[in-house]
This record gives sequence, structure tokens and C-alpha cells, in this order.
Amino acid sequence: GSGGLHSFYSVYLLLMCLLSGSQNITVMAVLSVQHIVFDSAIWPALSSWQVALSSLWMGLASFYIQGNSNALSKIDLTAGYVGMQDFDPARVFVLIALSLWASLLLWLIAGFSHVARRVPQPDHAAGAAPAAVETSRPAMKASSSHPSQTTGDHLSETAARPASLSAFLHTIILHQMAIGTGVAMVAMAMRQHIMVWTVFSPKLLFLTSQSIHVFSLVTAMVVTRCLLYRNV
Repeated sequence: GSGGLHSFYSVYLLLMCLLSGSQNITVMAVLSVQHIVFDSAIWPALSSWQVALSSLWMGLASFYIQGNSNALSKIDLTAGYVGMQDFDPARVFVLIALSLWASLLLWLIAGFSHVARRVPQPDHAAGAAPAAVETSRPAMKASSSHPSQTTGDHLSETAARPASLSAFLHTIILHQMAIGTGVAMVAMAMRQHIMVWTVFSPKLLFLTSQSIHVFSLVTAMVVTRCLLYRNV
């Protein structure tokens, strides 16, 4: 579960260090330290949707810290050719895209990993059951007179397990949809502006690319959530 997410985060961070220029290695190191501080000191006091918002906002801020902007000329094309001997358009596109949105995706992965680690795991509950049988027998006898209450508590606990992950994912989706709607409305209102092709069009292009990456990551998170709770 969360161990696999942490391993994926580490592999992606290593890949970004290889793809990024030397000037961004320090940025990646600072991001890693920030993730540790948030994971240990800030996120434990926040709810799932607050973790999602802080991950999104820190990721969007880190996008500009990497040296990116809303200008197409600022895209680092050299990241797409690292380690390649022959030209492959598909691999070049994937590497450039992963490098461009590295900080945002890393923040979202770190936030999702934190929330997944806070949610009780089904296999932990199953593994702890045999050891607790002897100590829980008096409590079971005491509660046997109210079977409906016991069943209701069990069902509510089972239903509450994936709730925090759902809140995390829903917050990301709603936030991205709100940003997309707002930018589209502004671009529509300013369609006669003299700077429409140099300001608003690149912003819409970057937002489209960002939404594709975020929703792709959310899809992967949904699959991970289903795998974590397939036995619940």
C-alpha cells in the first residue's frame, strides 16, 4: 500500500533529478525536505481535503520555482533527450511532460501517500484479529446482547475507511475543474484583447497539459485506492 507509493515517489524523484538540469538539482532537494516537513509536522493536523489543497498549491508554486512560466519558450526540451541514442517522438514527449510537471506531480504523490498511510489498512485489521481474540472475549460477551449495534458499528467503520482518500481525490478534481472554468471564462471575456495570442492562449495550453497530467495521476490514484480496499 503506502510502502509501494513511497517507492514510486522515490523512483519518480530520482528520474526527475536525472532529467532536470544542474540548476534544478538543488530545487529537487529542497522539495524533498519540504515533503518531509509537511508529512511529519503539518499534514497530520489537517483533514484529507486540506492535505489535497496544500499539495496542489505547493505543487503549483513549485512549478515556477523550477524556472517555468506560461511562455512556451521556457519549456526545457533537453529533458526529452536524456539517455536516448535514437530519436523517438513518443518517448521525447513523455519525458518532457514528466519533467515539466515534476514538482506538481511529486507534491500530489506525497500528499496521497500521506493520506493513504493514515487510513487503516484492511490487512492490518485482519492480521491483528487472531492476537486480540483472547483479550476481546469478555467484550464480545458483553456486546452480544446488542448484535444490531455491533453490526452497525462494523459497517460504519468499514464504510469510513476509504472516505479520506475519496475526499482527497474529490478535492483535486474539483479544484482543477474550478481553475479550468475560471481561466476559460477569462479567456473568453478577453478574446478581443491585443495580447490574446501571447498571454491567454499559452495559459490555456499549459492548463490543458496540466489537467491531463493531474487527471491521469488521479486515475492512477483511484486504481491504487481500489487495490488497497478490494477486500473491504
